[in-house]
Amino acid sequence: MYATFAFAITMLGVFSIFENIKGNQKFSVLKYYMLLTIICFTTSSFFDFLNFSGHPIPYYKEISRIIGAILVLNMLFLIAQKLALKPSTVSTFKKKIFVKFKVESDVDLYKILKGL
Repeated sequence: MYATFAFAITMLGVFSIFENIKGNQKFSVLKYYMLLTIICFTTSSFFDFLNFSGHPIPYYKEISRIIGAILVLNMLFLIAQKLALKPSTVSTFKKKIFVKFKVESDVDLYKILKGL
């Protein structure tokens, strides 16, 4: 029964890989990471299928899962970098605050922060 589930997950992964490749779309770094993650988890499911079928391959499944986990963490790091505030946005925000409080020098800023 578990071999059937592992084989179904493997086939789902294979079809997902083909869906991501077809269409002649431009590949970004994030899409490469997603594709490599799907490949790692698909191979891990295939090794599960082999293990449940009576043909154990001892270490490749764990290696594939570790590589997949590392790829997921790298992909999340890339997403976080992409969504982080840009330095120009922060400087624009600072300028708006300085204009609102009529800060023209460091002394004015110090006086506002000290509440004088």
